[in-house]
Amino acid sequence: MAVIDIGGYSIKVLNKNKTCDFVLPENTVGGTFTLPFVDGPKLSHVLRRVKKETRVSECALVMPDQWARQLFVKITNDEPQENISRDYVIWRSKDQIREEVYSGAKIDAHVTAVETGEDRKQHISAYLCLVKYEILNKITDIFAENGIIIKSIELSSHAVYNYLSAGGGLAENFAIVNVGYEVCTIYFFIGGQPVYVRIIETAGKHFENELKRAAGKAADTCAAGKTPEAGPAPETAAAYDAAIVEKQRYASELAVLKLFPEKADLESLDAFEKKSSAVRDNFLKEIHLTFEFFASKFPHARITSAVLTGGMCRFGGLDFFLSNFLSIEARYGAPMDKIQNLALYAMKEQ
Repeated sequence: MAVIDIGGYSIKVLNKNKTCDFVLPENTVGGTFTLPFVDGPKLSHVLRRVKKETRVSECALVMPDQWARQLFVKITNDEPQENISRDYVIWRSKDQIREEVYSGAKIDAHVTAVETGEDRKQHISAYLCLVKYEILNKITDIFAENGIIIKSIELSSHAVYNYLSAGGGLAENFAIVNVGYEVCTIYFFIGGQPVYVRIIETAGKHFENELKRAAGKAADTCAAGKTPEAGPAPETAAAYDAAIVEKQRYASELAVLKLFPEKADLESLDAFEKKSSAVRDNFLKEIHLTFEFFASKFPHARITSAVLTGGMCRFGGLDFFLSNFLSIEARYGAPMDKIQNLALYAMKEQ
């Protein structure tokens, strides 16, 4: 069965061991867990191309990280439970989650640890992932209208983790830094189990908008987490295609800018220091604060490595720079020609 990964920049397809990339018009998908959005006409325009060129009729879908809310909960039982089901964990967890958060959301649960404490009580640690039914139903309907039936759905970073863990070589305590077009998702693992996650709303799109401003172009006005304001939307296929070409052009220009130094030579480091970039500075600040917060929350655990994934890795230099910036081993999760397709490969293996 084919796999389709829908992100802010493009739709990626893996079908019969062949990958294809279909760039989306600006603001086709985006938003957050609370306010996810998808522009039906824009998405349908690209899905018609997907259907025509790949002949996909069924797929496993990979969806954006920012559409989910990830939570970690602890459950205490006076009497130990032998069979700890997913439904049981979800039921007990709702006492710890505000109703407005879980209301109208599909919830998945994963038990990360079960221990008996000195108090002789059973202590359960669990990881929850919530997604609004509204966005799931809307995506499913749009795909079906274009002749593609969604058979299963997975979160982008979950699929990336499955790919990396299947390949082995992960440290006991590590982080995954998944840098995409809309957001950067950072997962922390202790003993191979997830313990903390944070989504940073600075990623490839924001670097692209900074490039547009520098070129004197009107930047995207869609604020992080908000649905774009209504305006004169293009109504023709030609207009959508023109928007896609423009988006591809800026992505190509951004890729050759070398946002981060790739080696420790004085010329590269000096150029990096002199180049002013508010987006870059905020991106690095948020990553640093995330690692600092993790260290304060889990002082007993030392993260020894960070695995870098996502399309923004193709800009180069991120592994070298973050290794020095965070004082850990930062490495790419795959060669550059595969780095943006790890979620596809993971789902294909299932």
